[in-house]
Amino acid sequence: MRKMLTTKLASRWVRISNESTIHQIDSINSSTTVTLLSEQEIDIGFFINFDEIVKNDTLLKIKRTFNLHNGLLPNYRGCQPIVWQMLNNEKISLMTLHVMTTSIDDGDIVFECPFNINYKKGVFLNNVQSFKSIPSTLIFGLRKILYCTAPFTRQDQYKIQTQYFKRPSAQDTRKVYFKG
Repeated sequence: MRKMLTTKLASRWVRISNESTIHQIDSINSSTTVTLLSEQEIDIGFFINFDEIVKNDTLLKIKRTFNLHNGLLPNYRGCQPIVWQMLNNEKISLMTLHVMTTSIDDGDIVFECPFNINYKKGVFLNNVQSFKSIPSTLIFGLRKILYCTAPFTRQDQYKIQTQYFKRPSAQDTRKVYFKG
């Protein structure tokens, strides 16, 4: 049986698929969490709505790690991409499932699911809209991962200047919170 790790809710909970226990953690990189991961021999890890940089020591404890990123890659790497996309007046974004590497949001793209950015709704409801595409992104992405239905897309094939976006300031977030 494969063991799968899922993380969510701003990195404070982890669940291992063959256990009924949900583990509360302080940090994905803490020695306690790394020990837990070492003991479990995790085959696949999914990081969903995750706000912590995962260090290499932690990544090495999971055979294959993937991240769900609600932004167009490689254009919008980093934290809270919806804010930055709205500030740049983007019309469409993608829920992107990608391989995790030691660089932030830099791994090969497994699957992308588009969603419209609605400026009448503001940043919070656009995030909610993006989260609605998580189930289909995971289903199609997991099929691709498990059955190798097609190669992953390398981000370096895009001939654009990539940029990492830091966590937006309160002022930046206010600009798009109720934009419209």
